[in-house]
Amino acid sequence: MAFIIYKYYDYSKQESAVRAAVEAKKALPAPMAYSQAIILISKEMMDAMKAFFAQTPSCIDVPELTEMHPLQPPYIWWYHRRKSHDIQSLPKRQAQLVMALVDWIEGSYGSLFDAIGDQLHRAFDLQVDQIRDVVWNDRAFNNLVADEDMKELILALVTNQLETEKGTDLIDNKGNGLIMLLHGSPGTGKTFTAESVAEIAKKPLYPVTCGDIGTEPQQVERYLESVFHLGKIWDCVVLLDEAEVFLEQRTLQDLKRNALVSVFLRALEYYEGILILTTNRVGTFDEAFKSRIQLALRYERLQGYQRKQIWRNFFGRLKEIGEEDKIDFDDIQLNLDELARYEMNGRQIRNSITTARQLAKYKGRKMAFSHLKRAITVADKFDRYLADVQEGIDEDGGGRGEDGRYSDESLARQDGDIFT
Repeated sequence: MAFIIYKYYDYSKQESAVRAAVEAKKALPAPMAYSQAIILISKEMMDAMKAFFAQTPSCIDVPELTEMHPLQPPYIWWYHRRKSHDIQSLPKRQAQLVMALVDWIEGSYGSLFDAIGDQLHRAFDLQVDQIRDVVWNDRAFNNLVADEDMKELILALVTNQLETEKGTDLIDNKGNGLIMLLHGSPGTGKTFTAESVAEIAKKPLYPVTCGDIGTEPQQVERYLESVFHLGKIWDCVVLLDEAEVFLEQRTLQDLKRNALVSVFLRALEYYEGILILTTNRVGTFDEAFKSRIQLALRYERLQGYQRKQIWRNFFGRLKEIGEEDKIDFDDIQLNLDELARYEMNGRQIRNSITTARQLAKYKGRKMAFSHLKRAITVADKFDRYLADVQEGIDEDGGGRGEDGRYSDESLARQDGDIFT
């Protein structure tokens, strides 16, 4: 026996399909493996694979070849060799063993590899004279508006992660990564923190929205395997945004989501790079995540002094890139305290600056505080309308029409209340 294909099954992974079949009075679906792995059994098989990998020793995606150590999907090492391998140059017996293994991989993953190849090998023009060395923004982290103790913790963990070759876990390839959870309201600096971490680590940022991953456990597992594998071979910081669906506590009433959480936990256990999770809400946090996450940071709503610093950072950047002829920086500097009074998050501040710049350009003038105030006032009307709708509040007893919406006159009367 040369190798064994292990397939893993879990009834909860097909629970919805089984229920649908029962309700429709149809035959139950055939059992479907949610994951699989290859284990090399014989020394002869391991020697054959080592000889095959030795043909391309510079590749970094070679899996570990030890007794009973599973080769995990999606077998990217074969994807990189399937079009240019030279298996027949191996001794006849070794060639037979390797071909038996890769034939099975090709049958299971060949269509996926073809689809990936079609995406990666699209013809395009590359302007080689525009290629430059990456210039990392060392000041990005300094411009992060957050608690200084929190920033120091982040910096310490990232710096030590870069210096550490091995983790402290007794099992190799387990527990050697840095996983951080950033949670708080939108626009409080979570995404900017991830971007800043990538800059100080001098690594590319690989952002993934958890909404793109899917909801079927098998699909999620394959997607995460791909993301984490690319994160490792590209040596980047992986950002998983909107991760709350994976973080909430498992319950007996929702077996499908329990399976998602279990898949996610298993993937985290073996990830070796820097991984940042962000969420706008944690809710009921699953206890199992506490041991997997080295640092969990809460981002509170911005205070006035923090908003002032964010305004200052944005306009400082615009001044650096030579926008003096388009922006009245002196006028804005005089009104920074007033700008800081508006209860806005970082994203809203950025959007208001963009809107004000477009308004000033349309009017053929330098952007000034008056343009910012107008942009903020208009946006705030909509924000207050949404808040009232969501909370069911209608304090003035009027102001809304029969359709429940505010009239223009009512909104106009509220313009003076923006600071309250």
